[in-house]
Amino acid sequence: WLESPIGFSAEVPASLIRRWIPRKSQIALIELLAVVAALERYGPMLTGKRVTFLVDSECALDALIKGSSNSEDCCELVSTFWNLTAEHQVIAYLDRVSTDANISDGLSRRDNDPYRKAGWEVHDIDLEGMFGRDAGHDRFRARRN
Repeated sequence: WLESPIGFSAEVPASLIRRWIPRKSQIALIELLAVVAALERYGPMLTGKRVTFLVDSECALDALIKGSSNSEDCCELVSTFWNLTAEHQVIAYLDRVSTDANISDGLSRRDNDPYRKAGWEVHDIDLEGMFGRDAGHDRFRARRN
């Protein structure tokens, strides 16, 4: 289907994190955001395809599978994910991957060189442009403090 694997890397801007409900750790939201960002960025090329999403956060995975969460900001990301799957007619399969087996773990730490050397096409994406207050669309509306 594609000549080489594609991955992306992004830094989550503090301005976006500040819009989320304050909590001790935002890792579950960041894990959810990665899945949503993948569909936002690559949705058009995935239209009509079966896609396996491997998530290494049990909390994020559970929210995606249930389609719901107790947290409003998580619910908005989950809703955005399912809206994007419908928009792009993606058949989504969600499963857990352990951190040690997560092939994209290096990308999440912006260690892109090994992927590029292995022939991957690696993109830097602008999360602020996608989901920030100046994004120009309502794909993601997190609760503000």
